[in-house]
Amino acid sequence: MITQENEKIAVDCLKAVLALIHEQRYKELNTVVDEIHYDKLDEVLDVIEESIYPYVIDGFDPEVKYHLYEMGDKKSFCLDYPLTSCGVGLSGILFLVFEYTDNGLVKIIHTIDAD
Repeated sequence: MITQENEKIAVDCLKAVLALIHEQRYKELNTVVDEIHYDKLDEVLDVIEESIYPYVIDGFDPEVKYHLYEMGDKKSFCLDYPLTSCGVGLSGILFLVFEYTDNGLVKIIHTIDAD
């Protein structure tokens, strides 16, 4: 079950990730999450640079609706956030996963889907 506390943690993580992407400080993404789904941060950077760059991704916009949902295994939940540039929606979506552990949530950048 996604509690209000867990939602706040997820949104705070989202804000931190988006701030780094907005500032094009991609190599620092691993400082605000515990894991990156890809084996190497370089793979995430490739997706950003090939599919999203040269757009400057906006930081967190409260007008943009994020989607929060529990995974079927009940061991984690996801947050999907549509990326925007200068207030205009892009085809990219940032997917974050939060795994429940005895020590709290593990924050993961699952992928950035950019069609």
